[in-house]
Amino acid sequence: MNNRRVKLLSIIMAAVLASSLLAGCTGKKPAVESSIIKETASEETTAKSTRSTEEDKPLEKDSGISAKSQATAEANAKTNTNSRNNSSVNTNTGSTAEKSTSTTSKTSVTASIVSKPAPAPAVQNTSTPAVKPIESQPVQKAIVTQPTASVTVQDDFDTVVKANLEQGRDITIKVSSDIINKGIGRLAIAAAENSGFGGYVDSVQYSLQGDTAFIHFEYKDGREGFLTKCSAVTSKVNNIVSSVVNSGMTDFQKEIALHDYVVNHTSYDTKGLESGSLSSDDYTAYGVLMKGTAVCSGYAEAMYRLLNKAGIKALIVTGTADGIAHAWNIVNIGGSYYQLDATFDDPVSSTGNMLSYNYFNITDTELSKNHVWTRNDYPQCTATSANYFIMNKLYAGNYQQYYDIVKRGLMSKQVDILVKIPVNDTKTYPPDVVVDILRDNPDIGFVDAGKGYSYRYDDVSLTYDFYVAYK
Repeated sequence: MNNRRVKLLSIIMAAVLASSLLAGCTGKKPAVESSIIKETASEETTAKSTRSTEEDKPLEKDSGISAKSQATAEANAKTNTNSRNNSSVNTNTGSTAEKSTSTTSKTSVTASIVSKPAPAPAVQNTSTPAVKPIESQPVQKAIVTQPTASVTVQDDFDTVVKANLEQGRDITIKVSSDIINKGIGRLAIAAAENSGFGGYVDSVQYSLQGDTAFIHFEYKDGREGFLTKCSAVTSKVNNIVSSVVNSGMTDFQKEIALHDYVVNHTSYDTKGLESGSLSSDDYTAYGVLMKGTAVCSGYAEAMYRLLNKAGIKALIVTGTADGIAHAWNIVNIGGSYYQLDATFDDPVSSTGNMLSYNYFNITDTELSKNHVWTRNDYPQCTATSANYFIMNKLYAGNYQQYYDIVKRGLMSKQVDILVKIPVNDTKTYPPDVVVDILRDNPDIGFVDAGKGYSYRYDDVSLTYDFYVAYK
């Protein structure tokens, strides 16, 4: 398994800015001295247990749900999202230089830049597997109950499984040869995961007699514990939606409100991961909404339940991120589908809680840079109009737009200025654009020269995040 490499860049620009200013701004950008710290993100050794492929066995216990290995991928990605190409720039009074503001006049500028220390690299994870694999155990059991439904296609099978799972009921159902050939156990697991119950289910048992299938789920907290937690989640979902969503909102606005709620009220369970003590709740919406800690499947289930309750169609997607099992969402906004990864938008930071939109309504092409999934199983996501940066006019298609977006943020005294660029080209879209803007616009005199600014650049989502201090 390949670890995802994280870059932490600490940009030291004192001599750079001084030489640029003293040269009278010739238009040639000076070289930037940088130091690079490579961080090897933590890696968990747990792998998903292999699901049974032997459908002819009577009432076999399938092992595909409990042994999830996605936790480390999320920790890696969340650390990456926060610290990749992290740079700091501080402006302080020190040296004097000139910048021409027109062809006839010059304005004196005083500036000196001091770097901030980059975050320390994460410690390599050596924790034991978070959840032990479930072994398959064939069990003989005759089907004695009458079928409650008859299905011929997978969508109908999923609907029946979901309806019975919500009540904690066993399922007796007539199925087509197509369903049998695809595998009763595998389809039952997929139905549980896709409907947000995967984190609560320990295993699935099934028996097949002719065209009649019997399906039984074992729950990590027992049937009563499962129902109790599901009831608590349902109540919490209703309360959240009624408090943060209103009828006057567009679906895009509702999605932002719910996304922000989840990110701002949830902490990724790094302690549980590092100590090898992740709880089963970490994989569920119960962990997110009731305990405030979770890993990726918990984030995905919480978003799935909140968005659908708010009237926005959302799906749970399972695949890999950086080569390790992961879960996220696909949402339908305005009739088009988009990828949404709330886990990646909640990066782990040593400076406290962070809220990102780098993975908010992006395309398959963008997400595929570090995510892999079976595309034929999900709707295509090719639209861009509901992307966070495009909707908020924070997408820069060229340097002038990039300059203008950052300048607009400075003029309105935004502490956090976001901008997305079209290509991974930090020469065309330099991080020292703030310095250029301040030199070009001496009237923007309300930036705190003592504290300056810092920035983060994500070379996967191609986004800059500038943090500016004002007087």
